[in-house]
Amino acid sequence: MNLRLILLLSLFGIGMAFGSVFWIPAFLEPILWLAIFVFCAWVIANYFSGKYFMSGFLLSLFNGVWIIIVHSIYYGDYIFRHLDQAKLMQHLPFHNSPRLMILLTDVIISLIYGLILGF
Repeated sequence: MNLRLILLLSLFGIGMAFGSVFWIPAFLEPILWLAIFVFCAWVIANYFSGKYFMSGFLLSLFNGVWIIIVHSIYYGDYIFRHLDQAKLMQHLPFHNSPRLMILLTDVIISLIYGLILGF
């Protein structure tokens, strides 16, 4: 497992975290994530020797950490640009604690993407 390359690939997660807060519209995020996802899977498949699952899973966890940190710090800016998600959060438990909601949802999403990217 190449931890340095995983950390370099996780820079996409940092970029998307800041991008989703300040520049990238919500409708464009899934398309960009899919492109990043495919590119990272290609890099892992071609430049890693074994431990593909662990590499993909770890990469998704790193991305999740960056996203949680950035979205928690810039929560007001993030929610302002993602009003549809804010409305959905009103119906979930812990809706009184938005940062906790971001933590829970982003951890779950990161784990799911980690499993998919690992396979």
